[in-house]
Amino acid sequence: MRLRHRKPGFRVLIDWVTARAPFDAFSAADWDKLRLLGDRIQRLDPRTGELRWETSAWDSIRSDSHGLSYRCGSDAFWFQGSPARVIGDGDNTFSSGAAAALDLAGCVRRMRDFVLPVLGVSAPPVERCVVSRVDVTANLLLSGPTDVRAALAVLRNCEGGRYRVSQQAGDTVYWGGKSRLMKGKAYAKGPHLEYQLRNKNYRGPEYSPEQLMGANALLRLECTIGAQWWRERAGKHWLEITAEDLKNKWANYFHRMLGTSEITEMNVSTLLQLFVGANSLNL
Repeated sequence: MRLRHRKPGFRVLIDWVTARAPFDAFSAADWDKLRLLGDRIQRLDPRTGELRWETSAWDSIRSDSHGLSYRCGSDAFWFQGSPARVIGDGDNTFSSGAAAALDLAGCVRRMRDFVLPVLGVSAPPVERCVVSRVDVTANLLLSGPTDVRAALAVLRNCEGGRYRVSQQAGDTVYWGGKSRLMKGKAYAKGPHLEYQLRNKNYRGPEYSPEQLMGANALLRLECTIGAQWWRERAGKHWLEITAEDLKNKWANYFHRMLGTSEITEMNVSTLLQLFVGANSLNL
């Protein structure tokens, strides 16, 4: 996880996966066991007491440094989280293993194999799982926090009306809002990591002063590939989605959002090239 240089550059990784396994992928005994786990959320008619609908709440499985969430619905078992949290020492800032390699099948497999044994049930074949969300994130390593702030200042003023800015835990620029197809965001990773570390419930890995200093030079660009895209536009089974496919989705999304913006005023020439030339990136 060491940052050995200060030259601008970037790394693309899988930062989040939401997946589910249908009930018929489990034995009857295992499904009965899963159905007894977790709290239920109900909507009742206050006049008649009639049950309108019922769903299960998300619960978390945590160890000293790892964590994922799960819930058991009426027809499927769901699990989600950052796959890097169950790989290696649980670092999802610099990442490693399948998450760093953009190996989607490897991420789903590691997440499945972390959650289900803890719950005391057998894991179904990975090909029975269905993916409904993947976040592809790029860590852009700039020369320091000043350039990260400069980049965010430009991003906050590009494509007016297509983003919103949040001041919580540092400025974050959003695109796409609540879109279930594609959406994106940009933020400074250093302040975000410091915010997480201050949380009394934080159980992630420990970072060295060098790593924290390196995180302060990271601009994070995150593209969420949502349920609608996986359902309607993937064009092939999720197991056939390659690392190159995911890289291209990230590159094309941010080129579409930022490629025509007035970023030439930035004093980060390498970052300019990354944004403007995203379609031809050698990621």
